[in-house]
Amino acid sequence: MVGFIDGSFVMPKTHVTIFSDEGSVETINPDFTAWKQSDRLLHGWITGTLSKEVLGLVVGLDTSAAVWQALSDSFAQESQEREFYLQQSLNMHRKGSSSMVDYIRVFKNLCDDLSAIGKPVDGRTKVFTLLKSLGLTMNPL
Repeated sequence: MVGFIDGSFVMPKTHVTIFSDEGSVETINPDFTAWKQSDRLLHGWITGTLSKEVLGLVVGLDTSAAVWQALSDSFAQESQEREFYLQQSLNMHRKGSSSMVDYIRVFKNLCDDLSAIGKPVDGRTKVFTLLKSLGLTMNPL
């Protein structure tokens, strides 16, 4: 399936011409039909894993490669600015009036975004940051 995403499994022509003694007929390429079916399956797998917020980035994109590229452009930028922004967002994140489910979902998304750019947050830091942002402190032993 990686071939669909990286372009090594190229989309075949949509139509082919079949020649016979009676003449030629243009018809849908069966290789294209099979390719499109597999690509749609992969497209569905990828979009099925996305949150509602992220899904908005890929609505209307036709191929799995286009979806992957949009996600990569949005989340896998290995820039210092993106890392700084995500780290600051994580450190400034507070529960406030949001529900616990929403609060933890946003926290997890920020940690996942950091992992996506190659800057994962270790488990201990996650725990301390999460508790700190709730206003709780832990005393080390």
